[in-house]
Formats: sequence, C-alpha cells, structure tokens
Amino acid sequence: MMIASIRSRLAATAATAVVSRAVVGRVAATTVAATRSTIARHEYSQHQEPANLLTAARNTLFTVTRRAYSTKTADSASARHRKHHFSLHGKTVFITGASSGIGASCARFFADEGANLVLTARRVDRLANLKNELATEYPEVKVHVAALDVVDRDAVFRAVAELPDQFKNVKVLVNNAGLSLGLEPMIETTPEDANTMLDTNVRGVFNVTQAIVPGMITRGAGHVITIGSVAGRQPYANGAMYCASKHAVEAMSHALTQELVKTPVRVTMVAPGMVETEFSVVRFHGDEGKAKAVYDGLDPLTPDDIADLVVFAATRPKHVQRTLGHWFGREEAGTRGGGD
Repeated sequence: MMIASIRSRLAATAATAVVSRAVVGRVAATTVAATRSTIARHEYSQHQEPANLLTAARNTLFTVTRRAYSTKTADSASARHRKHHFSLHGKTVFITGASSGIGASCARFFADEGANLVLTARRVDRLANLKNELATEYPEVKVHVAALDVVDRDAVFRAVAELPDQFKNVKVLVNNAGLSLGLEPMIETTPEDANTMLDTNVRGVFNVTQAIVPGMITRGAGHVITIGSVAGRQPYANGAMYCASKHAVEAMSHALTQELVKTPVRVTMVAPGMVETEFSVVRFHGDEGKAKAVYDGLDPLTPDDIADLVVFAATRPKHVQRTLGHWFGREEAGTRGGGD
C-alpha cells in the first residue's frame, strides 16, 4: 500500500535516537526522537518495572508498521503496547486544512488506518481530487468533503451540524488549518496580514474545537490533535505575529488538557519545526522563488513525517496522554537545541 511504502522509506532514514523520560499522571513516556523519520514513543505504567532507559532506546525503537526489529524487542512491554494500539478502523476523523500539505498527508495516513474522513478546506477542488485518490487507494474508507473557512464561526457550526449521519460521531479532530504571511519586522507587518494569521491560527482552532468537542464529551470519547509550531515556544525575528499565534495555540492546548482531564477526551499538540509544504509559498504571497530559498541547504521535515506522528498520537491506548510534542529536522534541531 502507498502509506506502507512511505513509512518503510521514512523508517529506513532514521539514524540517531535521543531518549528522554516524562511522567504524565500514571504514564511515564520514553520519547525516542529520530532524524528525519517517524518518531516512536513508548509508554510504561508506573506500576510496571521500569526498563533501563538506554536498553529501552536500543530495544524498543520500532518502524511505523509497528513491527519490532528483533525478537527481543517483540517481547518488550513497549512492543506489546505497539501491537495493541487503539484501532481507528471505522472511526471518524475530522481534518481542517486538508487540501494540501500536512492536512492531506494526515488524510492519507488515517485512511491507511481504516478511518472514515471528514476533509475540510477552502479549496474544495483539491478536496475533491484527494477524495478521488483515496477512493482508489482505500475503497472501503468513507470520505466526506466540505468547503470550510475556519474563521467563519457560523459556517463551522453549520458544517458540523450538517454532517451526514455516518460522520457525526467525530472520534479525532485534527486542527491543522493555519498559515503565515510575510517575513517582515513587527513594526512593518501589515494589519491585514496580522489579522489573517491571528484569525486563522487562533480563532479557527477555537471555532472548530468549540463546535466538535461537546459532542465528544457527550459520547465519552474523543481526541483533539492540533498542529502547532516550535515557533510558539521559540519566537524568531520577523515572525512576531505568527509566533504569537502559535504561542496562543500552545496555551489553548495546555488549558484544554486541564479542562478535559476528568473526561475521556484527550488533547495533543504536535509542534513541528520546518516542514516543506506550500506554507512558504503562502507566506511570500505566491513567490515560489523566495519560498524555495527557505529550504536551501536543509533537509526539512515532510508532511508525511508530521502525519505519521499525528496518527501515532491518535492510536495510543486510552490511558496515554501526550499533550505537547516538538519535532525538528536534524539540522534545525541543532540550531534550536533539541526538542521538549
């Protein structure tokens, strides 16, 4: 299958791993960050005997096909978690900004898990093309597409209310729609660009989350996954308003996690570094030369890298909560000092 070959290629590029440990409630998560590849995380209960972290790094690194590299790995506690990941088969995933980039890759990766899809974006022609592609590759997957501007609150609530019955019970929400405009100092940023970034990146997440999460709470199940950015934690010059918008997204994700902690609804923010998509073309108002120059001399992350992380988060066992995750390409990680 298409995704299997992509995952195999991504996993084959992994060269190094860095392990850290973080405890969230009852779960200690061992984080394995791999270069330009899918990154696997392995969860251990505090009530289980903790494995030596170096041994865990060596013996619990998995390909994204969830096959262990060795018999020893297959017998590990982590491997058992990977084999029995939460199934999304037949569940509904709602993705914003699905017409290209990370959103389109998420659609393909979730389809590979057997999930049914609600794909939204402003460019409905691209959504139609993606739906046709998925129908060919995954004929068993049901796909609903809808033109949607996440800034238009009334349109968001109307789109959710008018979902066909088979798509109403949204299991996973992927808040992906977002953009950056311009690369000027803050005092030279136009009010129009600033407002568009804040409206799309912040109000858009707010609108869609408010429209969908109450239903998740009522049904007793759900997962909100929002695409943030490392810029939300590490601002850079000439990107003040974009960084501010992503800082807001990170704050919203933290707060929502705490607000929903007594419900079965989970919250995750995936915060990529530099990802090669149409993002830079939009930032430079269609100037493809400037957009291409952004990636000169770098081996940036790809939309598939991020989509794979999103699906990984969505398929963890119910007791696992991963709120924030910062992911970089290797060269970028060197300049930013690593991840979280």
